[in-house]
Amino acid sequence: RQYTLTEYNHSGRVNYNGEFGDISVEALGGGTIRVENYNRLQADMSQTNYTSGGLNIPNVYSYSNSVERIVPTESNWDKRVYSLFAKATVGYKDYLYLDGSYRQDWSSALPSDNNGYGYPSVGLSFVFSDLIDFDALSYGKVRAGWAQVGDDVGAEEILTSYTLSNNPYTNPATGSSQPLLYTDGTRVNPDIKPALNTSIEAGFDVRFFNDRIGLNATYYNEKREDEIIPVTLFTSNGVNSLLTNAGSSEREGVELSLNGVPVQTQDFRWDVTLNWATNETIVTSLPRDLQSFQVDNTTAAFGFVNITHQLGEEWG
Repeated sequence: RQYTLTEYNHSGRVNYNGEFGDISVEALGGGTIRVENYNRLQADMSQTNYTSGGLNIPNVYSYSNSVERIVPTESNWDKRVYSLFAKATVGYKDYLYLDGSYRQDWSSALPSDNNGYGYPSVGLSFVFSDLIDFDALSYGKVRAGWAQVGDDVGAEEILTSYTLSNNPYTNPATGSSQPLLYTDGTRVNPDIKPALNTSIEAGFDVRFFNDRIGLNATYYNEKREDEIIPVTLFTSNGVNSLLTNAGSSEREGVELSLNGVPVQTQDFRWDVTLNWATNETIVTSLPRDLQSFQVDNTTAAFGFVNITHQLGEEWG
């Protein structure tokens, strides 16, 4: 067996830094090209063929020495993602900052007429400790942000493919062999589009007594829409599933981090960090008015356990 997965990344960017009195500006823009290549060549001898299998010459392990006919299988795919991006940060007197960014991707794994998706984001931060005269406060900042992220599918996942069988069909009358091809069991929605993830985040960071005690808190809310998932179909349709945009979920959580330095000398420093977090992901919609959905491409443990999403319940 031989597997090869390579990824090439080519990128370029330009940067700008400038100051206009109390206002500072940092900006950058550029583009990237990501190329993924996968190649697999596999040829296995049967491990259960005890009657007509095995080796012609013992202990000579080569395909040409196999008694049975070895049929190699090969799989190759390529995927490319082209991207353009820009980011800018505007600061005022080193305590108020406004950030904005945008990234546009074009993926070869999506339909050519609808293969682009964007990554907009905006954020605001305020270092209030620079305006407060409080000796115990070493640093204080509040922040908030909003962002969207798109998502595509795996290479060739939307293409109709035919699998070549390892065992050709043999005509019992003539003894001639013909290759067998299997149709793809998944149909793809021609209007499929990138999935969309929208999130907001807010929090604060405070430190006291020359950074001996600190507290960091973050709240986040994330909504995933137009998830690309396979929907099971009746086999009378000629296929097993439909790959389409269906389902959404909402994730919400809080993260807290308490930091302290109980002991600090010229030669020794002891840092202590206590973390606490809570997170909940709720399934807010499912395809075709379903109340539950069994995740595809998962293996049931001992044939009894499966991953299932239920409407209005936690993810998984």
